[in-house]
Amino acid sequence: MDSNMEEIVALTELRAKVEPHKRDHFYADISKARTIKQEIEEGKITFCLLSNKVGELQSVQELEWLTQTQALFGIQLPAMPKEYISRLVFDCRHESLVIIKKGCGVIGGICFRQFESRGFSEIAFCAVVASEQVKGYGTHLMNYLKDYHVGTCKIYHLLTYADEYAIGYFKKQGFSTEIAIEKERYYKFIKDYEGATLMGCQLHPKIVYTDFVATARKLSELWKSATDLNSKCQNVKYDGIGHLFELNGLFSYHSHFTIKKPTDRAVAGKEPVPLKQIPGLEAFGAGNEEEVMTPCKDHELKIKHVLNSFRKHKKKFYPFFEPVNAEEVPQYYEHIRFPIDINAMSDRLRSGYYVHERLFIADVRRMLNNCFKFNGRDTIYYLLGYKLAKYARNLVLKSFPDAEIIPELPEEKPLVKKEYGIR
Repeated sequence: MDSNMEEIVALTELRAKVEPHKRDHFYADISKARTIKQEIEEGKITFCLLSNKVGELQSVQELEWLTQTQALFGIQLPAMPKEYISRLVFDCRHESLVIIKKGCGVIGGICFRQFESRGFSEIAFCAVVASEQVKGYGTHLMNYLKDYHVGTCKIYHLLTYADEYAIGYFKKQGFSTEIAIEKERYYKFIKDYEGATLMGCQLHPKIVYTDFVATARKLSELWKSATDLNSKCQNVKYDGIGHLFELNGLFSYHSHFTIKKPTDRAVAGKEPVPLKQIPGLEAFGAGNEEEVMTPCKDHELKIKHVLNSFRKHKKKFYPFFEPVNAEEVPQYYEHIRFPIDINAMSDRLRSGYYVHERLFIADVRRMLNNCFKFNGRDTIYYLLGYKLAKYARNLVLKSFPDAEIIPELPEEKPLVKKEYGIR
């Protein structure tokens, strides 16, 4: 990292230690997000994905929450017929993402339907109980829905019909009347509401929406730090450089200003003035032209080496190369919000996503942590994850000796000792 970047980061870190001012346009959203995350950690609220599982054994608790969700929409959306709300909430094709508050039950929810083959989901209802509004629950609920679609469903378009009272809310959540998805993909597939406005939101596959406000503020602070540093550099005054050219015999000041042509004997055989001799240009990388003009791709080569090393042991670590099959393990994506696998990492490398090795190492850690979180110590997958973690740890330490993070081994060792049944 060059000295300018170090100064920018240091200045940004100092600013981060100062509590945001109330005039800061991120202040309100960050404060609400912090409160909600604290409530989640303390177990005061939970987010739950509900659906009417027709033909399956459904818990009484889930049915009770669905009933509460139906009642919530009925109260908060009085213009909607109660029978219509009931039909959609209990329709097996619809799902409801809800907030459950300890001692209160369902306090907010979004009912939606996926059209997976057409690449979008339709939001039917969205509401938060009146007593819990203006606390950021509606925003956090929508961000959870976005993360669920990006991380699990791989659907990147949300559509909804908003009445005049809901347009403001949806605009704050990134929805627009300019629909990014082609009309033929949704036309006649979603219900057209009279007097309502069709709005859409295109999701970015590389954004974690539940952390979006904090990330946006960090980027804003980085930009401010960079511009502040740049303004300081611009205010520095340097002496003229005419004497450098005179020393090299490229022109003369004496009686009058005269530029000598390259064919003049006085200029013949003279070398151009090196940029590093000109004061002030060192801030722009003068003297290191090759380094400035040739971007360093060393970390990409090292990442490729690590991925190739994984592939050499594909038979041994085969579960980590493809996404978990949702049909075979339906509970997986209910517990794992951000799945990742080795093939997905290869795709990210090709797309230029890994601008720094830290992003790659973070993906390796996430893949292993997902394994340890979902699988018990007595499973073969936990054992394979443990062995892959040891192997990946050694590879990362050799390839990136200065890395700030490395793959970690879980505190609890696997109970299974051999890979019985592994193909």
